[in-house]
Amino acid sequence: MLRLGAAILSPLRPKFDNSDQAQTHGRQSARLLPTPVYTSISGQDYEPNEAPEDFARDAKMDLMRRATDDLKTASQDAERLQLLTDVLHIMNTELGTKDVFREMDGFLVTLNILSSLRPPSTSQNHDILKTVFSVLALSVHDHQENRAAFQALTGDLVLCGTLETLVSTNTTSLTHVFGCLLAFAANDFAFVGVFVDTDAVDNADWEATIDAKIISSVDVHSLALHNTIGIATILRLLHLASPSTTHAVLKLLDRLVHSSHRNQAVLNQCGIISILFDFLHILPSFIPQSETPYIAKSLKRLLEMGAPLEESHIIFKSLLKPMDAKAGKVHELNTATLDLLRSGMRAAGKWPSFIAFGTGGDHRAGIEMPKCHLNGRTFPGSAGFTFLAWIYVEKLPGQLAELQLLHAESTGWPPRTLCSLKILGSGIIDPNVPPLGSTTLPNASGSAFPTRRWVHIALVHHVARAPNNVRVFLDGTLYATATSPPPSMPSASRFRNSLNNRLSGPVWFLASSHLLLQSLPNELPRLCFTLGPSYMGNFQDCLSKFLTYKTSTSLNIGIQNQKHHNSQEGLGSLTKALNEGIDIKESHIAYSVNPYAISEDETRRGVLVISRRESNGKENEVGEVVGSAAVIKLTSLHAAVWDFGGAAVLLRLVELASTEQELANALSVLVDGLNASWQNSDDMERLNGYTILMSILRSKTQLISLDVFHILLEFLGVDFAAHENTTITNYVAYRIIALDFSFWSLLLPPLQRLHLAHFDMILLTSKFRHFNAKFRFVKFGAVKKLLFVLQTSMYRNEMIPEVISALAGIARQSFSTEATIKPIVSFLAANLEHSISSSDNEATPPSNTVSAVDKSSIQERAEQVLEAFVSILSSDAHMIKFKSALPAPRICLLLLGSKPTPLDLVSFWSVLREVLPRAWDPSVHVAVFDVLFGRAGTGTSPLLSGTPKVVCARVFLPILAVLDHGLKTMLHAGPEVMSNSDGAESTFSPASTTDSYTEVLAEELIELHSTSPSFRSLLQSKPVLSIFIKSAQSFVMDVANFNRTNSRTTRISEKITHLALMCALDQSVDPQQKEEVCNSFLAANIARIIHLNASRSTANTPQPIPSLIRRSISFRQSLRFDTTPAVDRNYLKALDRTNTWRQLIISSEQKRLRKAHQDQREYIRSLHRPVEWQEPLHSQCGLWPTEQDLPMWRIDETEGPVRIRKKLQPELTMFYPAPAAPTSRAQEPSDAEADTQSIMQPDAPPWQESYEYESMALEDDNRWGDDPAEDKNRRVRHELEPGDVVEEVRTVTRIVGVDASPGLLIVGRSHIYMMDGLVQDQGGDIIDARDAPKDVLSVPGTMLELDGRQTAQRWSIEQVSAFSKRSYLFRDVALEIYFRDSRSILVVFSSKQDRQILLGRLNAIRVHGLDDIAPVTATPAKAGPLMTLVGQRLPMTFLAGDEIGAAQRRWQNREISNYTYLSLINQASGRTPNDLTQYPVFPWVLSDYTSERLDLTERETFRDLSKPIGALTQVKREAAEMRYLSLEQVEEVPFHYGTHFSSSMIVSHFLIRMSPFSHYFKVLQGGDWDLPDRLFTDIKRAWDSASSDSRGDVRELIPEFYTCPEFLENLSKLDFGVQTSSSQKIDSVELPPWAKKDPLLFIDLHRQALESDHVSENLPAWIDLIWGYKQRDKTAINVFHPLSYEGAIDLDSITDDHQKEATAGIIHNFGQTPKKLFSLPHPPRHKDDRMYLPIGVSFGIPEDYHLLLQSPKPVRAINGRVAHLSVDVGTESPIPSRDKFRSVSHHPSVHIEWGSLDRTLCLYIGGKIAQVVEATPVTCCDFADHDSLITCLEDTTVCIWRLIPGQKMSLRRSHVMRGHAKAACCIATSRAWSMILTGSVDCMAILWDLNRGRYVRSIVHESPIISCAIQESSGCVATCSRDVLQVHTINGRLITSIRLSAQENIRCLAFHEREYTPIPVLAAGCSDGSIVLRTWNTSSTPLGQKARWEFSTLRVLKCRKEGHDYPTIESLKFKGETLFHGDNFGNVYIWDGN
Repeated sequence: MLRLGAAILSPLRPKFDNSDQAQTHGRQSARLLPTPVYTSISGQDYEPNEAPEDFARDAKMDLMRRATDDLKTASQDAERLQLLTDVLHIMNTELGTKDVFREMDGFLVTLNILSSLRPPSTSQNHDILKTVFSVLALSVHDHQENRAAFQALTGDLVLCGTLETLVSTNTTSLTHVFGCLLAFAANDFAFVGVFVDTDAVDNADWEATIDAKIISSVDVHSLALHNTIGIATILRLLHLASPSTTHAVLKLLDRLVHSSHRNQAVLNQCGIISILFDFLHILPSFIPQSETPYIAKSLKRLLEMGAPLEESHIIFKSLLKPMDAKAGKVHELNTATLDLLRSGMRAAGKWPSFIAFGTGGDHRAGIEMPKCHLNGRTFPGSAGFTFLAWIYVEKLPGQLAELQLLHAESTGWPPRTLCSLKILGSGIIDPNVPPLGSTTLPNASGSAFPTRRWVHIALVHHVARAPNNVRVFLDGTLYATATSPPPSMPSASRFRNSLNNRLSGPVWFLASSHLLLQSLPNELPRLCFTLGPSYMGNFQDCLSKFLTYKTSTSLNIGIQNQKHHNSQEGLGSLTKALNEGIDIKESHIAYSVNPYAISEDETRRGVLVISRRESNGKENEVGEVVGSAAVIKLTSLHAAVWDFGGAAVLLRLVELASTEQELANALSVLVDGLNASWQNSDDMERLNGYTILMSILRSKTQLISLDVFHILLEFLGVDFAAHENTTITNYVAYRIIALDFSFWSLLLPPLQRLHLAHFDMILLTSKFRHFNAKFRFVKFGAVKKLLFVLQTSMYRNEMIPEVISALAGIARQSFSTEATIKPIVSFLAANLEHSISSSDNEATPPSNTVSAVDKSSIQERAEQVLEAFVSILSSDAHMIKFKSALPAPRICLLLLGSKPTPLDLVSFWSVLREVLPRAWDPSVHVAVFDVLFGRAGTGTSPLLSGTPKVVCARVFLPILAVLDHGLKTMLHAGPEVMSNSDGAESTFSPASTTDSYTEVLAEELIELHSTSPSFRSLLQSKPVLSIFIKSAQSFVMDVANFNRTNSRTTRISEKITHLALMCALDQSVDPQQKEEVCNSFLAANIARIIHLNASRSTANTPQPIPSLIRRSISFRQSLRFDTTPAVDRNYLKALDRTNTWRQLIISSEQKRLRKAHQDQREYIRSLHRPVEWQEPLHSQCGLWPTEQDLPMWRIDETEGPVRIRKKLQPELTMFYPAPAAPTSRAQEPSDAEADTQSIMQPDAPPWQESYEYESMALEDDNRWGDDPAEDKNRRVRHELEPGDVVEEVRTVTRIVGVDASPGLLIVGRSHIYMMDGLVQDQGGDIIDARDAPKDVLSVPGTMLELDGRQTAQRWSIEQVSAFSKRSYLFRDVALEIYFRDSRSILVVFSSKQDRQILLGRLNAIRVHGLDDIAPVTATPAKAGPLMTLVGQRLPMTFLAGDEIGAAQRRWQNREISNYTYLSLINQASGRTPNDLTQYPVFPWVLSDYTSERLDLTERETFRDLSKPIGALTQVKREAAEMRYLSLEQVEEVPFHYGTHFSSSMIVSHFLIRMSPFSHYFKVLQGGDWDLPDRLFTDIKRAWDSASSDSRGDVRELIPEFYTCPEFLENLSKLDFGVQTSSSQKIDSVELPPWAKKDPLLFIDLHRQALESDHVSENLPAWIDLIWGYKQRDKTAINVFHPLSYEGAIDLDSITDDHQKEATAGIIHNFGQTPKKLFSLPHPPRHKDDRMYLPIGVSFGIPEDYHLLLQSPKPVRAINGRVAHLSVDVGTESPIPSRDKFRSVSHHPSVHIEWGSLDRTLCLYIGGKIAQVVEATPVTCCDFADHDSLITCLEDTTVCIWRLIPGQKMSLRRSHVMRGHAKAACCIATSRAWSMILTGSVDCMAILWDLNRGRYVRSIVHESPIISCAIQESSGCVATCSRDVLQVHTINGRLITSIRLSAQENIRCLAFHEREYTPIPVLAAGCSDGSIVLRTWNTSSTPLGQKARWEFSTLRVLKCRKEGHDYPTIESLKFKGETLFHGDNFGNVYIWDGN
């Protein structure tokens, strides 16, 4: 036995070579040990140059090696214990021996010791257990490599299994195991006895006893967890524990979780969340029910910091419980999990990833940066500097300690302090910027530095600015300033820096820290604070995208406040930072520290600066973490939401809620997930998620409680706790949610009132009300929405006052012309006058739209609105705006009604003189006098307001008009009425009469004349006084002539007389008027006295009135009441224009109302569209996959090379229909009642008409131009891309197979749109296709699909590749448009003119709008895609004659295959896969369908291509000739065949097993399958029918017979019935024997036959029959029905509709002969021995692989490994890319870089950074084409980016795809097939749709994927893991696989690319320098068995050595018949046969 004490005296073995890491640790630890004294041992002297400490270290390492060796062989427990004690002692004295322990398999040895312990439980076993864990704890302490090795070799599951065995065999006690695990976790073995005797507690209060024991035994506040695997293991062993021990464990865990945030964080990362989750939700039997509160509490606490992605996935996956789909419900919510998630999401985002310092008693923890290189700059420099940091201080340490955030000193000697920033123990901030020196900056409020929250601190030093050039910011706010003189500042080109504690420092956390070599403006620290602690970037990206709704609003408010105070300083830099990032060069970043900048290398933890360098792209390490700092990388729950599905996850939870509590919890989760994550917020808007949310909530109105209401409104910014803080934070959601009054009107009245009341909180109560009004509500059109509400029955009558109150509040705060004044005035004009509204039929909305209220209610509501509006105008500011917006006369005219009394319409005051007398009442009385004296709505009598002063004198004449009206009314009533009237007092009452208000008015005029000088001056005016005298004199004289009057009449007469005399006594009145007054009123008084005396004398005898007086009264009355002025031309003109203008106002308002109804209808309809957003969640790799018995697939319209369609995509059969809106007062309108009134074009805007005819030419109304004109495109505006404008709209019919879908083809400025289901009517308005007249949809012969989904497709203009003018049913009115994403559409126009107009517009936009894109033409480009070989598309146009000739010559020279050539001429003749009536046609080439082996060398194997398919046998020839002669004899146009070789039915017949062709077949068959015996079931039977059956079958083939094996299989298991002959159920197609029951083999051999020499030789003859000079040749027996030939008939010339339909039906169903292309015999193909190579090419890799040789020298070389190879299109030379680098195809100066520790994706142009995309941790990426970048990120998402051209090229993300459980590590892309293939360490490869950004299918391996590749020519995919290589078809069918040997470590894959070869080649590059060439075939398949594909190795290429080693092959690339490879040395070699 070796003992440590004797070791020094024992002979030593020779030194062993230590690793660098061991030496490093040894040197580090040597400083901590005393220097030993060394002597010669056993005659061996140490070397003279070896330091004694090195010798001692080597000796101890040798001791460790021997002790570990002895442990492996020790068999006795005592011996093991002693050896373990020795190991522990050695490790304690020499830290470098930890590496030796690991290298000697120490971890496995110690676990082996544990597993070898034997029962019974003894103290020795306990000691061994304790010592083992002591060794393990010490070995991993502060040693990253050992910790990683321990995790990899053992892990908690292995450790758990070992310990469980010990406990179950009674080898040791469970409590002792738990104690050792706790001690191991805490690295403190004083805790070993914590759980001892917990099993023995059995008293009644045992829980309290255990709680007290745990509390007393463990001081959790000083305990720091280091090895949390110990805690996880305890929980995994809990099923063995007693209830009391279980309680003790859970109690301790609860205390640990709540003890400190550091412990909370490390426990969050150790995997216990999933364990606790299982405890809580599975509730195993060993967990008592009473313990669940502890578990729930701990779990919720842990989830505050999120959870690792794998554990988050468990929680989210359990949110939905699967249900029985047959019962109509697929999923339902798990309420308990949802409640837990809600609790965790509330804290989402509060905790970023961080570095924890000062924990566990280690106060040396920090970050040391001894070598900050500045690239030639000095620090501090002339540009100043900025230090930024996010920190969290748990507790201030006290007076003797400090927290050092920045301490920079020079590296020279003696070191000089350059700057520092400390937080003293007292909470004082202490910056030190020489020569200023240390300057303490206490908080201005006197409080200490904030603790227990995240604080942003910034130190900015402006060298050139004085004073106050040193500034400290806390949380973005200027905290303090100081002045530092600029001279003599010390600086250095290198410096060292440290962030650490000093003395007994505090516990604190660092989220991020930056030191910038430039000073930031004062506004930018606030922006840095606003970004929050979770931001880990370097401020180089567009920073606005990282802002959440709340932070963005806060920043905007700050900006507006700054503008309000006229302070524009810094706003420019702030705006630029938001849009482009802070202008910081990389060389100005001294360092950037965050948890993600800590290297993942186990051997070190470096702190890295920004890790991109334009020179070499290398990372620059500047320091390391020292001490026991913990690096915590958290994944918050809102980040998990993004990873698992984004906003769709949150919406799905809301949709599945079925109770009030579930809905509240789901909404809370949604709100928290959006508020805390900018990514989820962006995704919500991209999905149009708020509209989806409203659709869901409409179906759940009965579940909306007050809690739900608060959640919704708080999300929008309403603060119910502090109303003054209410701010609209999310204006997008607010517009959709808060202003959807049709939704809120469905709720209970209390909630309706709360909703309407919240507008006051926003616009009146909030201190941010001006911001809300000016920058939020102005965009919403809220006033218009509420006015629309008032014209419907959404709200019940009792809610209307609240609605109008809300309207008034909004109008008051957003009082502008467009938003408020015009809408309200128009509403009032149209609805105030009942008679007009009710008589105008056009005002009535359709009866089936949102219900309109009756006209009387509308009028009543309008009056209430008017009252509210007048109240608003009482404000001077509002009145000024109102007057500037509209001329007052117009407003008055609108409010008067439609039939004003004829009067002088010259001015407003004239109007007022007429209207006031009829409207006079007490309130008007007060209001008018308020106007007269300029009072703001006092509501009091002028008599009570003191001495008034006239302000508005012009209103006095209307007052006199009122007085005159009152006096005349009294006279008009006659003397009888006046005499019988009572003598009521002169006060107002509800029953006030004319004479009463006249008397009051007279009294007030008298009082005002006596008290107000300014009022007297009014009556001193001669014109005014004349008006008064005239009225008063007439009244007084008439009254004087009456026999009887009542007392009131007498009083009024006396008062009028008194007022007149007062005026006469005024010295300022004209003398002549004085005399007139005196004479008139004196005569009146005399007459009055005479009549009074006469009445007294004849009281009992009535006396007749003298006739003269009667005539006088009659005359006066006739004059008085006929006020019609003389009819003149100007007056009539004015009156006519006025009435016209008023009608236009009303008409415009009615049309606006109709548009609002239409918008409401469209909005409700949009809510019921299919919810495709759910599909990714429930796909095979979605978060909640839906189990399907059989996945459904359909053929994708995406085309591969030469227009091949064979890629399948998932059939979206699992649509969750949008919830139906409940029945309510606001119903969705149907389309049946739509009338022309709703879409008619109104006249000119009425606001452009002048009111006063004298000022018509002067008044400028252009600024008041209203918009009642109908927006004809409003129906489709929501489908347009942001900012796009419609340029041209045409109604077309989109042809898809046999379906004809009417729709709109829209050309915008930036995009082209195809929208199904909508058309334009004759007026240009957009309507539903089902409602359109028949003539609009007139496409003869088509079967219109009117009930399909209204889908919308869009492409950017630059995506338009080309187009072809097409014929449809021989009508030259079609257009086929081809896009660069390999898709195309075929549309039919109503006429050639329409097609030409749209083409012209499209070309104009492309030429003038997109300078970098050439105009589209009707011919392909010179080097168009059709004429290239592999991977390029067919030319997207008709081929001109010379181009057909070029293609012909290439075919003759064997440059293109037979298949490609046939595709070319099909395309040239107008055949397209978009139209089944013109589907591409291919020949039958074989006649042998019976042999076991297909012999392609025998002529008998092939069909005779010189004859038509209908004349291959003598019988069929005779039948055809007989038919021809018979028709000739009856003088009809003769033909040989009554059927055709190609028709829609033939195509559907062959493709019946594939969707959508199975649907097309049923459509053509009338809705069902054909008879089973007539279906396509057997290849041989089909051949026999076409070649020899005399019944007229002359079918040729379709392209799928040579490309697509899936069409032969019944993948969807469709039920076709049973064959009569065999009684067998029809399934897949029966194949020839030589196909060996394998469709793939059939396609492969069939294609070989097509490309064979025999077919090449005879193919020209068949082409002559189909496209050539024999197309109608009688002698060739090749004449078809005349209607099948182009030009035989002109459908447009047929006028009879029935005849046109019948003719079109014949063409449609019979088939169409292709356009004739050749008039001469087709030339033959040149012969060559190399069947599959072009003429003149002598070498091919598949044929001559044995001739391949490696080039003697590299053709290219770079620094670093060649991670990727591409080929330059022009020079065909290789372009190597280093690791984490990709060049853009066609843009050699543009490339991207990624993979740096700052998690950025960088776009470089010309070697300079053009764009930095932050928060994008890319793992791998590839360019699919020149503008499509695919990236795989660490968060498991796969993203598609578009490279946007322009003055500043940029990247923009277009799609985010989810499916991997772990990050992808390899990627391959194919633009030709629009496909992405990614491989991940989750052992899965996934195929994605590049066009749609959608998951397609998965390929599963047993181990992580290493490499993948896609074959461009065939679409085959190869995937490779560590042990298996597989090849699949494009549709995921496994072709073959091979298990790899251990020596074949494949690093990369590549397919040989040729347009066609029967020998596919897959190359695999290996780490041993070999390249393995493989092919696959079925040659080894036994006869009679199904084909068995197997790999066959063609050759293993061995690369030459580089020095002494073989290179590792890192990348491969085939180009033609050459192979390039790149290796790890950076060299690129070429392999060829030359």
